[in-house]
Amino acid sequence: MNEPNHLRRIVIAAIILSLIATPPPQLIRIAARAGFDLVDLRLSPATPTDTIYATEERLALCRQLFPLLRDLDLKVWDVEIIRLKDETDPHDHLPLMEAVVEASPFPVYASGGVTSMQDLRALEHRGLAAAVIGMALYTGALDPVVVAGEFGE
Repeated sequence: MNEPNHLRRIVIAAIILSLIATPPPQLIRIAARAGFDLVDLRLSPATPTDTIYATEERLALCRQLFPLLRDLDLKVWDVEIIRLKDETDPHDHLPLMEAVVEASPFPVYASGGVTSMQDLRALEHRGLAAAVIGMALYTGALDPVVVAGEFGE
């Protein structure tokens, strides 16, 4: 293991955890001043004290953040945008996913809540590179032969 890289990861993790309550625009500016190339954006609450953004607020925030990222020459590594619950309709979040696809230099993947061919088609239409569908395959909600037939290369 390369010790400097290992140590850097520990320092980065400590910084991220200490700034967990920092609003995304401020976090981006801090990351740029600190010399980072990549940022993770948390737009979905992970702790009881995190800000809760409505879907429309998240979309507006993304549209505000992405020009800032471009101006500061930062790239998005990860976006935590949607916490899926039983009452969550993943289709409500497709415009937000599309905005993330437009802003990220990396392929964007959906993970969680994908349960139908309609879901996969909607994600593909929005430009997502892939989707994690393990649970849907395990439960039989998706047929691997059908999925491979339509999306396989």
